[in-house]
Amino acid sequence: MTKAVELLKKRVVKNKIINYPKHLHNKKDSGAVGKFVEDYFIDSPHGNNTEDIKGLELKTKDIESGNDISIAGYNNPVEMFERTYNKIKKRIGYIQYKIRKDKIHIVSFKIYEKCTLINFKIFVRSIKNKSKIKYRIYAKDLPNMYEKELIII
Repeated sequence: MTKAVELLKKRVVKNKIINYPKHLHNKKDSGAVGKFVEDYFIDSPHGNNTEDIKGLELKTKDIESGNDISIAGYNNPVEMFERTYNKIKKRIGYIQYKIRKDKIHIVSFKIYEKCTLINFKIFVRSIKNKSKIKYRIYAKDLPNMYEKELIII
């Protein structure tokens, strides 16, 4: 594992409860809390379709909000399949959380390693709307999609 992944693991384990100020609550943006969690744990968050940190793509999900995870979205479809595979093939870190009052509680953190191209083709779905193509996976499929599962929390 890269040094960046090791640092992320330590940071998540050390910070299982995060303050979430009320002024940041946004009922209209279902991904706002997840973005907040990613920004909290990753020093240099970005909007590119590349790994969040060297060797790992981080995904977050409210434990009460379902099973569907967005892994990429494209307005420009150039090499989107390859770019998405390259983004997640080494590792996905998956944090599940719950919100209680003004706190985010990390419920679980797992790292999935080594996704083959065959498994990527089997488990990743592409969804096309008017202006964007999105790639999504079901959280329940992560253990089948990757060769190794590491339970951190």
